[in-house]
Amino acid sequence: MLHELADLSSAIDIPQDYFLGYEQPALIIPTRVLLFSRQTTTTLRQRSLESKSHHRFVLVVPIRTSGEVNLDHAVFKLSPEHALLVFPFQFHFYGKLDHEQLNWLFITFEGLKPADIQALRDRRLNLDEVSQRLLLEIVKLWKNRDQPNVPAYIQLTLSKFLYQLIATHTHIDREQPKPETSNLISKVNAWIFDKGPERRTIEALSKSVGICPSTLRKQFKTSSGVTLGRYLREQQLLHATSLLSDSQLPIGEIAIRCGYESSASFSRAFRHQSGENPRKYRNRFSQASLAQA
Repeated sequence: MLHELADLSSAIDIPQDYFLGYEQPALIIPTRVLLFSRQTTTTLRQRSLESKSHHRFVLVVPIRTSGEVNLDHAVFKLSPEHALLVFPFQFHFYGKLDHEQLNWLFITFEGLKPADIQALRDRRLNLDEVSQRLLLEIVKLWKNRDQPNVPAYIQLTLSKFLYQLIATHTHIDREQPKPETSNLISKVNAWIFDKGPERRTIEALSKSVGICPSTLRKQFKTSSGVTLGRYLREQQLLHATSLLSDSQLPIGEIAIRCGYESSASFSRAFRHQSGENPRKYRNRFSQASLAQA
């Protein structure tokens, strides 16, 4: 190792200006990093609806068992050599999975502006040997996260991982995900994006897809593992969460736009899902955004 270092260092040129150095103006350093995994299809789908991390980036890595992720209005098919980065407030859900037993790794984080890693948005990411090695290092570090300086090492290694993904995908044509029109979840997702939140009733959806309400409920529960009513309520709340963080609309107007009968009913639903009222969430999110600016 020292021999190689000697060869490489001897070839370094003498600088013309000793006061001129190299730097990256805005470093990509993720904060508040969290790792977890899901081991069954049922848990993966149910826990995704209970997630309180809508304002966070979510890196999805299928370690074992291939499957589909519905992201906004598109479907991405992922295998163990792939990853998918869900941006804050992106609508996502897990569709067809090859087996009930699986091992999917999730890394969620904050602290980045979406524009900083725009090259990774809405695309299936291929994990080359370097990125797989960095991913393994992150998981190993996570086991010792309570030790001094290890959280910093996790942040820096995840930063290297993201830079590696950007480098390997910047000049590659973006693959257009193929819409799965026969997939019931995909049909529901397309309908959600086409209709306003106040019109998202099971009866209206039933007419759109041409399936009677009772059959639709049964088929959706079989396909997704969750009830259709719960699914629609979660997406209604997700839209409200996005408006709280990305707009200055009064909370009462957000409640109406998202189909709630009143500000009180919206506040109850939001507090039940997130543990805090909408105003407190908006204030906390605004302070976090100012700190990142």
